[in-house]
Amino acid sequence: MKGSELHMMHEYGKGWQFVVHVSEEAVGLAKMLCDKFKDGYVDIQVEKWSDRRTLQANAYFHVLCNKIAEATKSSMDDVKKMLVTQYGTLARGTDGKYMAVKVPKNTDISLLYPYFRHIGEDENGLDMYLFFKQTHTLTKDEMNRLIQGTVDEAKALNIETLTPAEIERMVGKWQGATSATE
Repeated sequence: MKGSELHMMHEYGKGWQFVVHVSEEAVGLAKMLCDKFKDGYVDIQVEKWSDRRTLQANAYFHVLCNKIAEATKSSMDDVKKMLVTQYGTLARGTDGKYMAVKVPKNTDISLLYPYFRHIGEDENGLDMYLFFKQTHTLTKDEMNRLIQGTVDEAKALNIETLTPAEIERMVGKWQGATSATE
């Protein structure tokens, strides 16, 4: 849910209140949440708002992944992993630092996380990997970059894609679309 104008208010005898202003479209959801959780305590997570990718963008990405997989006789998962690690966005932790891991040699890192790139070996012989954001967490701009790279890969394999004008219209719709995660 998208909110703005966060502030704190003190209500005499009751303590502090955390107030968030929500858009008209979100009022129904906000009322439902207030009714559902009016008794007891709740865990609230507040993050800086960013436009998430839309379901339309995600669907087009998967259509292209499937066509590339067929053309290269690869699995859909392998193609998706290749594209995400080539054109996707590096994952960051809550501290803003890139997410990486060091593991013993021959560790199957795919059991820990789906999108990673081997970046070398440390001084102790441990393998080092960087992680990439999962596609359902991408912003619209990040998803657009991933799709543009995917389109380039598809064209290199003579796979028919949307025309530049159609892609431009779709990108315009993404930029004005409501988030699929709201």
